[in-house]
Amino acid sequence: MSPGRAARVLRGRDVGERGRVLRRVPRRFRGRFRAGRFAVPRTGRDCRDAVGADEFRECMGRVLPLLADGSVIVMDNAPYHTAKVDRAPTMDDGKDVIVEWLKRNGETADRSMVYVELMAMVRRVKPLRKKYAIDELAKADGKTVLRLPRNHRELNPMVLAWSSVKEHVSANVSSCEPSDGKNLIVEAVDRVNAEMWKGFVGSAMEEEKKMLRSGLHRGRPLGRGLGR
Repeated sequence: MSPGRAARVLRGRDVGERGRVLRRVPRRFRGRFRAGRFAVPRTGRDCRDAVGADEFRECMGRVLPLLADGSVIVMDNAPYHTAKVDRAPTMDDGKDVIVEWLKRNGETADRSMVYVELMAMVRRVKPLRKKYAIDELAKADGKTVLRLPRNHRELNPMVLAWSSVKEHVSANVSSCEPSDGKNLIVEAVDRVNAEMWKGFVGSAMEEEKKMLRSGLHRGRPLGRGLGR
């Protein structure tokens, strides 16, 4: 169990669960867990909630020029990966915003129309106008984003890379100091070399082949695939 997961459970009210967690925490850390010495976010499910679409877009803006022209970027559907360009409005946005969005997308609409009519038009137009900000950013720089099917982590080589990083950190952690943790994470990331990455991609490709053979994709294409 990760320190973050353990700390979150220990802040809960289930005494029995806290006891089970403490038994799985190394003895040298138990006192600090009991005292709440680990800085773990109280909100959000995991680290994904600490990353916003703007931060990720800024990061991609720095990374894209480093990639060769024509590169294909494999990406999952995390919230910060899927921020949309010109997001479709909802009922909460108000009639003026809905009418303006429809007009901007070539539809004829005005305030005399009722919400039911306007939202029916939005639902019809929305699939035709859906664009992701990151995809458009990559396209402008001569790269392509290949999105993985939803809820299929096994097709994402990055999941295996991060698992390798976390295993190294877990096996070598010896201090609760943030600076030591940061250095250990950098060391773990540096261990992921080209040969390891090739193996991660190969594993993802094998999972894709299994899905295609078994028909788990239910007749829907899984994209061009990681190997093509």
